[in-house]
Amino acid sequence: MIIICFILVIIHPLQFFHVIILLEFAPKFLYFQFKLLMMLRLLLVADKQFAYISILS
Repeated sequence: MIIICFILVIIHPLQFFHVIILLEFAPKFLYFQFKLLMMLRLLLVADKQFAYISILS
């Protein structure tokens, strides 16, 4: 785990920060992130459908 964290620090500092957040607030944070991803996915789908409709009309 420590080695993984060090690798993440070398690769990307923000990613390491993200890992710390996940370790500390994992259940709530993951649930929130999942909801956010679902919302974004819905928005993307809606956007594609809207674009498709505007192309058809």
